[in-house]
Amino acid sequence: MRHRIAFWSAGLLLGLCPAALGAQSTLPVYRGAPPRYAGVYRAATGEFVPAARGTRSGPAVLFNNTTRTTYYGVPGARQEWIDEGGLLDRNNCRSDQINGFQFGYCSTQPDATQSGGTIVITFYDETAVCTGPPDWPRVRCAYAVPDLPLGTATGGVQCWVVDVELEGGLECPATLASSFRTEDAAGAQRLFGWGFAPLQPNTGPRMAGPAYRTDNSFTWYDRTIGFFNGCFWFGGQPYASFHMQLLGPQPNSRVYRRMGQPRPLDRLVLRNTTPVDAADPAPETWQVMNPRTGRRYWLLFSQRPQDRDALGGRASLLVRLPFLVDPSPVEMPGGVYSSALPAVIGIGELFVQALETSGAPTPAHITAVSNGLAHCF
Repeated sequence: MRHRIAFWSAGLLLGLCPAALGAQSTLPVYRGAPPRYAGVYRAATGEFVPAARGTRSGPAVLFNNTTRTTYYGVPGARQEWIDEGGLLDRNNCRSDQINGFQFGYCSTQPDATQSGGTIVITFYDETAVCTGPPDWPRVRCAYAVPDLPLGTATGGVQCWVVDVELEGGLECPATLASSFRTEDAAGAQRLFGWGFAPLQPNTGPRMAGPAYRTDNSFTWYDRTIGFFNGCFWFGGQPYASFHMQLLGPQPNSRVYRRMGQPRPLDRLVLRNTTPVDAADPAPETWQVMNPRTGRRYWLLFSQRPQDRDALGGRASLLVRLPFLVDPSPVEMPGGVYSSALPAVIGIGELFVQALETSGAPTPAHITAVSNGLAHCF
């Protein structure tokens, strides 16, 4: 059941049906302030960096709900509001990967240090309008973003936009043990969900939308007691959806890593700089980011992944014999390899990993290895 929330003119309070919320009889929703940019939070290192330094997320935009309004809502501390949307199918496996996201929020919580806030952002690869994720409270991925600016020192309203970078092992998902399913347009027509849960009061998401497959509603969960409060909207306007942009890798290219702790030589970053499309005869390009002078680089192609130690436990081997290209590995001059795809039609998936050496590609010369890349056909 969708509970209608009607506008009150004073303070733009939106009243809720007490029967739906128990002791919580009202949900305050206010007019915000012009948003300011808080910066880029790099989840792998736990640091904020200035916007001018940029983000390594992307380059693809998977979902974009950033048509902002002037309003924001306040769930309450440890209350989770879950919104929804659609993720287009970009490969035949009907799955994708989030490597960064942007969200917006406002707060009147007094914050003299301008670093007193923490907001938890959750992701679900399946949800339903007005009933929420079927496996709640289990999440596909969750990120606590700390040290956020809130309101002014005296509790004046401030609104913020934050970019969160997941590069470096915190992608959603980061290993092949799980997947983030896309909509499956020809079949399931799935919606994904994402949740906003502040750890402090007087803080909530900026409203936005509509966007691809969003609904004018959201679901509310109380994480303090594990309770579903129901489905809500704001009577039509403002639109009951929240500021979120999802970023991901090139189409049909997913980064993957080992399940356990990285090994000392797991230092290389391997990426695609082109979409990977078996139907396109144009060359594909794989690139080692920031190659080192005096080193040589090599690429392995396989139809099967693996996750095991190599070189006496100093490196992770993420692809499995037999290799698809003969001879293997293939040299990457300057850390770049461009070629038509190997004969992958019919094998389903392609997995690649790069090596760095100080000479010939023998175990004694290996100085670093990369993450894996998975491609689905």
